[in-house]
Amino acid sequence: MRTNNSLKNMATGLISQGIGLVISFIVRMVFIQTLGTDYLGVNGLFSNILTMLSLAEMGIGSAIIFALYAPLANRDIPKINQLMNFYKKIYMVIGVFVLLAGLCLVPFLEELIKDTPNIPHLKIIYLLFLLQTVSSYFFAYRKSLISADQKTYIMTIYYRIMDIFLRIAQVIMLILTRNYIVYLSLWVGMTILENIVIAYKAHKMYPFLKEAKGHTLDKNTKQEIAQKARALIYYRIGGVLVGGTDNLIISRFVGIAYVGLFSNYVLITQAISGFIGQIFGATTASIGNLNAVEGKDKAFKIYTQMLFFNFWIVTFCSISIWILANPFITLWLGPEFLFNPAIVLVIVLNFYLSLSLQTTSIYRSVFGLFIYGKFVPLCQAFVNIVVSIGLAVKFGVIGVFLGTTISTLTTVFFAIPYYLYKYGFDMSIKDYFTRYFKYTAVALTSGVLTTLLCNQIVEVSLYTLIIRGVICLIIPNFMFIACFNRTEEFNQLYVLFKTIIKNRKV
Repeated sequence: MRTNNSLKNMATGLISQGIGLVISFIVRMVFIQTLGTDYLGVNGLFSNILTMLSLAEMGIGSAIIFALYAPLANRDIPKINQLMNFYKKIYMVIGVFVLLAGLCLVPFLEELIKDTPNIPHLKIIYLLFLLQTVSSYFFAYRKSLISADQKTYIMTIYYRIMDIFLRIAQVIMLILTRNYIVYLSLWVGMTILENIVIAYKAHKMYPFLKEAKGHTLDKNTKQEIAQKARALIYYRIGGVLVGGTDNLIISRFVGIAYVGLFSNYVLITQAISGFIGQIFGATTASIGNLNAVEGKDKAFKIYTQMLFFNFWIVTFCSISIWILANPFITLWLGPEFLFNPAIVLVIVLNFYLSLSLQTTSIYRSVFGLFIYGKFVPLCQAFVNIVVSIGLAVKFGVIGVFLGTTISTLTTVFFAIPYYLYKYGFDMSIKDYFTRYFKYTAVALTSGVLTTLLCNQIVEVSLYTLIIRGVICLIIPNFMFIACFNRTEEFNQLYVLFKTIIKNRKV
């Protein structure tokens, strides 16, 4: 059942991500042609501001999802109802707080932008972003139950269908009206509708939720959730301040137009991160279920397989972004939207460092190891902000991204695997870094070979983009197969994929 649910989550997620990727590129092209890069920069800036406000969530959602794994595995309905009732009340409070905090920022919006662009109704635009964010909090608890029950694929299907209609409507309205407020209003309306539809589906799937009202969570469970949430708030703060401040720093110290340029690279990296996230995120609830039912030895065996697959995919994707991003953007939007290769290389390095920790972070979460190293993300955030601002003043955009690189390497790069191995697997961290540097050595070799070969192609056209893509497909994957085909992790993955293909044929 765990494998079946993971595969359903993964398959629907990958298909949905692929459809969404194509649509996003089309919408972005129309957006730039009708509104321009200043609007694109404002879009990225306000998204980051609302990401900062999401700190109010304080990690409670993750703590409650973790608490749901065991009662869902044991079908403990009273316990589920208690948790959901508690979750609902907490998120109502959070939603109201985010709304009020967001409104308090309205008078200071122009202070966050260097050389404020000539965009009318800037405050109305921000309020629409705020409304979209706040509306999601009032429905989040129902979504979390579906996710914890290993049925994320259901939400993915609903989301993608509604997203397709939204994107079509947005493109039509951009062409007809060239009005950003109309564009955003469609987004807000569809978000609210999507939340209502998924909430209705959750009540259909879990009729016992109708009885949740009046179920009070016991004091011990509340204390456990509070303990994990207190630890998770540091992870939330660190994650938001690292991932959510780049646009703010670029906007304040470099210029809003550069936020627009960066957002095109973000669209590419986030799309690929989304694919990787669907593959590994689809297994999160199943790993939680596995950990609740079986022992650490089984969990570690699955972990090493996932870690190997993680590095294989991230290597292929990182090299592909490095080789293909600028030629693709040239054909898609034009050469005036490019960063220089040095900046792209740092963006790719940050992508690799972040995504190579994906499997380890998932296991840390499902093991509930939130209280260990809880101050590390704060250290990362502090280093990131200080170094990024300092380097941005001196070197511009590349300095902001180097700040992220330095903050990652000096903090979470060591801390996340250390605490997982020590408290999750009762093993030495040496095993992890042996694997990490072995996989990274192959990744670097693959990257150098691919770059040397692709540098022989000078022309930028659709044909040469395809040729570069084929080279990216062949070299990194050939290197991983050649170097690791005799390992247990490779053979276990081979057997798994062979079984999946065989079952699909049947």
